[in-house]
Amino acid sequence: MFSVVITEKGGAQRRSDFEKSEVTIGRVQGNDIILPKGNVSKRHARVVLKDNRFIVVDLKSTNGTYVNGRKITSPLVVKSGDKIYIGDFILNIDDSAGADGFDGATAGSVARTGVPAQRRSRPPGRPAPPPKPSGSGFQLEKEPSEDYSPPPRVAPPSPRRPVQTQQEIEPPPLAAPPKAAPPPSRTNTAVPSGPQAPAPLSPQAPSAPLSAPLVAPPAAVATIPPSRGEIGGLGSLMMRVAGQIDIHAIDPSVLGDPAARSTAHRAIEDALAGMQRDGSLDGQDRGDLASSALSEAVGLGPIDALLATDEVREIVVERWDRLLADFGKGLEGVEGGFSSPAALLTCARRLVAQAGRVLDPGQAIVEAALPYGPHVTVVQAPVAVRGPIIEIRRTARGPSLDDLVEQGTLSPDMKSLLVLAVKKKRTVMVTGAVGAGVTTMLGAIAATTGDDERLVTVEEVPDLAISHDGVVSLSAGGPHGLDFAEVLRQATKLRADRLVVDDVQGSRALPVLMAIAARPPGSLVGLHPPDLDDAVAPLVLLAKLAGKSSEPALHELVGRSVHLIVHLAQTDEGRRVIDVTEVTGTDDGEIQTQLLFEHRDGEFVAGGDSATFS
Repeated sequence: MFSVVITEKGGAQRRSDFEKSEVTIGRVQGNDIILPKGNVSKRHARVVLKDNRFIVVDLKSTNGTYVNGRKITSPLVVKSGDKIYIGDFILNIDDSAGADGFDGATAGSVARTGVPAQRRSRPPGRPAPPPKPSGSGFQLEKEPSEDYSPPPRVAPPSPRRPVQTQQEIEPPPLAAPPKAAPPPSRTNTAVPSGPQAPAPLSPQAPSAPLSAPLVAPPAAVATIPPSRGEIGGLGSLMMRVAGQIDIHAIDPSVLGDPAARSTAHRAIEDALAGMQRDGSLDGQDRGDLASSALSEAVGLGPIDALLATDEVREIVVERWDRLLADFGKGLEGVEGGFSSPAALLTCARRLVAQAGRVLDPGQAIVEAALPYGPHVTVVQAPVAVRGPIIEIRRTARGPSLDDLVEQGTLSPDMKSLLVLAVKKKRTVMVTGAVGAGVTTMLGAIAATTGDDERLVTVEEVPDLAISHDGVVSLSAGGPHGLDFAEVLRQATKLRADRLVVDDVQGSRALPVLMAIAARPPGSLVGLHPPDLDDAVAPLVLLAKLAGKSSEPALHELVGRSVHLIVHLAQTDEGRRVIDVTEVTGTDDGEIQTQLLFEHRDGEFVAGGDSATFS
């Protein structure tokens, strides 16, 4: 047994005890130690006890793992008294409780449920696993400073991990691991893998002690609950579990509490045994039901696995038995659901509680930002007439222009023109209907700005994924109720090389046009205009909604403030750039434009004119 003492910068100290050889550390559920801060990655680091030595491993985190003020670049042996810095937290390992009781063989054979090897048996005929390297030759990155300060809070990227890969330092198990549940199932689309939610509970596996949390394998496929045909079985199981534990507790601390998970595990196993005795399992997979029940009892149900999948940008729960997710190509249905409408309401309450708020029955719409980044909207009665609706949006690593070229969204020549427009400080406006990929394209264009440039973004809901260090993000949405125009006005006062404004609709167009016209060129704007044939006519129409300017004045404003218009649409082939138009100015009060590229008959073709800045 050993302990980890966790101290938050400027905060309280807590202690976690473990009877296992491996501890994972990260921002989200499924880790043994949860550090809910934005500068901690979802799966940040791992501590392994091997050969009576403690080894800390950085799991390719965004902000790095530091030991005694120096960043580690490979597994490092640490001892009691060493300080492990992760985000705003300092961790110390205390092995005074008996870590010496672990020998090399035992440490290498502790199961993922935390049960020591002497309580398990190797299957007949299975050879012992080969020994792992002793871990010599660990090196530090050369960073002379011993005075550590937490790295800046950078939105963690979403690495694409291959299925079933494992870190070299991981001890090999003696027994076969539990059967991995299938990945999120979608219609006609292969689902990318990601870190796993709670591991399925095998009926043959021994029950974990109350002090031992149920730990997910490091890089297995995310677990999605049973399909809709099995939700009836899940409902019956949860009714039995409710007789033993409170499955509707909303205290956010329960979501990562090992004791609560272990207690729920035992109650679920008892309920499953009863269902097996009376024949009510009816051939359903016991492991899948157990995993789904555990997520719903002490977690967020099917949302857990979707949040653990890096590629998921948005999650929408329309009903207790209907879930949608955006894997980067728009919303599509996924299999699974909650056991009942009451379970969905409990999930909504837990989500809001994580943000430090309470979901009262009288609140029809509640918006909240979770500590680990996602933005949550919960809609309930009387607005939602068929039960609560949950929408979760998060900022993931946005695709680059090269990625969009590979996906067929635009052509290589279009990409080259956009890069040149940014370099030449032209103001670019990306237009399209909601869902056409305006935000994705805007983020990809913004990512091509110079590394030394400072960007200020203004959005209704923070959703722009810009791969750039110098970004200051402002939000006009949420419970504070600030007016979009007011947030925009404050943004123009901040020192920035470029202004990036997204989700411009309706009467917001006029103040945005006025803001970018008053600034040096080079701003980037995402606009959702009505569908009109002419590229600039929607801008003028939206500006008219403010009712304060004549048409000639609006034409002059558009002609002077906008240089390039990129229009997107959702086609049968996917998201495509329909046309790229340059605004060259005004003549006798009329806006002058020229077509540079267009998408015609399934192909990208040049419009016949060359950009004036090329």
